[in-house]
Amino acid sequence: MSFLELTSDDFSSHLSLRLTKIAYAIFIAQPGCCFIIGMTISNQLFRIHIFDHAGAVHSHGYNIHCSAHFLICVLWSLTTGPPESLGYDPTLSFSTIISRMRRLRTELYILVNGKKYIIQCLLFYNAMIRGRVTLCFVVDDPVDGKQYVVKDCWTCTGQMTTEEDMLRRIKEKGLTHSVPVLQAAWTV
Repeated sequence: MSFLELTSDDFSSHLSLRLTKIAYAIFIAQPGCCFIIGMTISNQLFRIHIFDHAGAVHSHGYNIHCSAHFLICVLWSLTTGPPESLGYDPTLSFSTIISRMRRLRTELYILVNGKKYIIQCLLFYNAMIRGRVTLCFVVDDPVDGKQYVVKDCWTCTGQMTTEEDMLRRIKEKGLTHSVPVLQAAWTV
């Protein structure tokens, strides 16, 4: 998802806060969004802003007249690039906007290790702008008809112990009562 803010204000902490609020609203409306690219044009300067769940990066200002070619290239990329370049997760076909279109028979799905599961409902979404972007879905396996819960979240690649490691260790200790059974684990 991307946005453009056109203003006569100078770039300041006030404008930065306003952009963060816009990014937050987009993250709320698009739970599977990985990052957001924003652009501002203020006082003849354009800036690029990238928001993800770890924070935000703001470019320095480029004069729209002196850097017109660069501005056109950025706009071209934002309008013609693949959805993944705008922050959409290619393994997830779900959003609050798409879910309203279910009457159009839009299939909502999540890919886990290349296997498609049909999303029945969203159980949980961590709506914080910073964090692990945890999503939990009730899904159906179209092959065997079984129902599962899928937890999708960001993890640190340098993390020593993963969630699936913890579940395996719990099972090895024989503590299986009321503990979820791990069906698959996958790192994108």
